[in-house]
Amino acid sequence: MLNSIPNGSPLQTMKINGNFGWRMHPTLNKKKFHKGIDLKAKRKTPIFAPADGVASYIGYQKKSGFGKLLILTHNYGFKTYYAHLNKIPVKLGQIIIKGQEIALSGNTGRSSGPHLHYEVRYIGVSIDPINFINWDIENYDSIFKTTGIKWQSLVEMITKNQQQL
Repeated sequence: MLNSIPNGSPLQTMKINGNFGWRMHPTLNKKKFHKGIDLKAKRKTPIFAPADGVASYIGYQKKSGFGKLLILTHNYGFKTYYAHLNKIPVKLGQIIIKGQEIALSGNTGRSSGPHLHYEVRYIGVSIDPINFINWDIENYDSIFKTTGIKWQSLVEMITKNQQQL
């Protein structure tokens, strides 16, 4: 399961510059909901996949302000977003393995400086990525306590799959 659902940090070192939730946007100077977290990273810092998946979007997002954007689609309805990138060496449709280098951090789009904007979404709903960064075998049940998400069907599927092993 820890290879199928995003977990761990996409950077080797992690310092949060911007939290998930409502905040004053650093370049727009207005209150806006931040659907991810901003991780401190110098330009061209390697970014690693937090789970197995497929590169489902690679492109430049001007309207959203994301700049160069990579989206990975993972099992069970999860997607991860990586924005403001400098370089994306993976190709659209490429199979990605947990821990694989997928991009280099940058300062593209609407950004106040080099960093990685990182999002985790479950069936289109943005979830605080810190819950997944801190998720491991020691606190396996912790992400299922995230409010606002109907986890029951996922938990049942995971339990069924584990019983079949």
